[in-house]
Amino acid sequence: MSSYYPQPEPVFAALWALVANQPDFAFRSRKWLHWSMVAPDQQPALFQVQSPENTMAFNWTPAGIPLITFKAEFVIYHRTEETIADPATPHLNDLVGKVLALLEPEYKESVPRKPLRDKDGNQVGWNVRVSGSVNIIEGVGGDNAQSVAYIPVEILRAI
Repeated sequence: MSSYYPQPEPVFAALWALVANQPDFAFRSRKWLHWSMVAPDQQPALFQVQSPENTMAFNWTPAGIPLITFKAEFVIYHRTEETIADPATPHLNDLVGKVLALLEPEYKESVPRKPLRDKDGNQVGWNVRVSGSVNIIEGVGGDNAQSVAYIPVEILRAI
């Protein structure tokens, strides 16, 4: 990549640093694992997955500023032995809410914006935001007790 285009790794590393220390997760990783590889005592678990089909998309602001969009997804696993009468959804909703709170934008001149900074404080993303619907798939008791949430995220960066 030429120096005109930002390297993706600092952006994805900063995104991970934003959520990785959330204390309610027993296991956290930037390497996605299938839930069958994550033991019940390692859950709830949080993963960051870069979107393979569309990791970087280019577009322009109305003012003509070129933007690059990096895309990722947070995946949350929550295994429970609960029954239909006592679903896992409230627990999963709470975990999703805690991740969403870390992505909550600041408001500057009535415009929601969440700058993304690396460990040295350098801004590597102009705005981080949820991009689409949060999907929750709930398992119910026994062998089907695995619940999963998907949180799509995009990071906009001027280039």
